[in-house]
Amino acid sequence: MVLTHEALRRLLPSTPSKVIDLNAQLKALKGESGENLPSAGLALTSQNLVYVIYTSGSTGRPKGTAMPHRSMVNLMEWHRKVFSTREGQRVLQFAALSFDVAFQETFSTLCSGGTLMLIDEWVRRDPGALLEFLSRQSIERLFVPPLMLQRLAECSQSAHTPTTNLSDVVTAGEQPPFAWLGPA
Repeated sequence: MVLTHEALRRLLPSTPSKVIDLNAQLKALKGESGENLPSAGLALTSQNLVYVIYTSGSTGRPKGTAMPHRSMVNLMEWHRKVFSTREGQRVLQFAALSFDVAFQETFSTLCSGGTLMLIDEWVRRDPGALLEFLSRQSIERLFVPPLMLQRLAECSQSAHTPTTNLSDVVTAGEQPPFAWLGPA
């Protein structure tokens, strides 16, 4: 299935997939109720999907990853038990929304009553600006890839500006490019 809109439809290559024009769908829905459907009678189960995200993966070929509600609930429960998440905790939403970690950041924060802090794209790419944002906004939990964690540590060390509010730092996605820099 391909979701598109009028202006881009003509740019699509020929495909056997079903093509859905979102503009046409919006016009068809005009006048419908804005109320949510009652959950009773929808036959929803824990296996229904929260999201499907497509990634190029390591092979360069697009592949879909489907996340059912059950798995997301398990992940949120794990976060609740393992991390010191608490109501009002300030968490940076670092991952791009096209990356599955963004769902983890968002849902684990909102499900615990935390405050999700959003950043501008240029801040996300600049370790110095990001470090300043972390400090200025009193960010307490951070999910970042190892390379950005290394850059933040180097920037903090050279600028002598520790981020004293951080209590949880989660990193994943690739092999860390650095050795542990813990206490000597």
